[in-house]
Amino acid sequence: MNKLYFRYLASLYLKNCLIFIIAFVGFYLFIDLLINYKKLHINTNIFLLYILYTMLTAFYYILPIALILASIFTKISLIKKNEFIAFYSLGLSKNASVIPTLFISLIITFFAISLNYTNIAYAENYKSNILKYGYLSKEQMDLFFKYQDDYIYIKSYDKAKMHDIKIMKTQNNEISKIITAKTASFINNNWVLEDANITEFKLGNSFDDTYIINQKLEQEIILKDFKPEILDNLGTDDSSLKDAFFYLNNFESNKNIARASIYKQSIFLLYAPFFALIIFYNIPIMPRYNDLNIIALSYICLSLLVYGVLFLLLRFASNGAINPEIAILLPISIIIVYSLMKFNKNK
Repeated sequence: MNKLYFRYLASLYLKNCLIFIIAFVGFYLFIDLLINYKKLHINTNIFLLYILYTMLTAFYYILPIALILASIFTKISLIKKNEFIAFYSLGLSKNASVIPTLFISLIITFFAISLNYTNIAYAENYKSNILKYGYLSKEQMDLFFKYQDDYIYIKSYDKAKMHDIKIMKTQNNEISKIITAKTASFINNNWVLEDANITEFKLGNSFDDTYIINQKLEQEIILKDFKPEILDNLGTDDSSLKDAFFYLNNFESNKNIARASIYKQSIFLLYAPFFALIIFYNIPIMPRYNDLNIIALSYICLSLLVYGVLFLLLRFASNGAINPEIAILLPISIIIVYSLMKFNKNK
């Protein structure tokens, strides 16, 4: 019998989730096209890509609030039909009634998190580039960064191709090698310099023992597994989860931004199922002295307020203004722990 309850409640909640997600994504797309249509003087293929990336961007913005509102709407509709009273009279516990919605919301959330390991995480960046430049990538100018023990300068970068590259390799805090090249292309997950000039400094015990070796190579491999998307979003919080971990492990600077990017694409999305769990427990199944519509409106407003506060903290963390552990990890951990306490209390 419990399997029957689970299938019924899970299917009802899933249907409501899909309704809210499709409605919010459609509304976001409509407003975006209404605002930006005059700027989209592009061919049909790029226009269709713009619509796709706009929908993916909207999906990640609206997913948490859609999951929470679907939970509220599901319970309110069940209360109005007196189905909860019937379920409880047949022996269904509070936890058993909430598990289907929690299970479905976690499945959807983990699916969204898994997509963030792919290039779908760059949807908003692609959308912005199409709007500004008419194509997916944009030209980067005068990039200078430290990668592991190397200092790298790139005069310009566009469409997976570097121009005027200079790399200074260090050893024991001394420059040991300088590599320059006019162009570099991304081939087989590596950057390949074309017609590279290499100046190597052989340092001895004294100045007289030091000598310089110059050589020229047709090709030189650098920056292994350094994807073009990392260069596209260097110094920002826009990256896939995989690239954010790469950035965190290989770059000295802006580690706070890298951690904020990781939390943004995982922990931030994960708060919604547990916050929905709290609301699900707090909505009374028999509101004798309160209007059910007022209760629903109150929790909807509370959900929007919490989402707004968390999103604001997320932006502060992404800009490096607040430590990401304090801005994101702490408040969401409190929500998750409190929801699990409510779940344990209703065993």
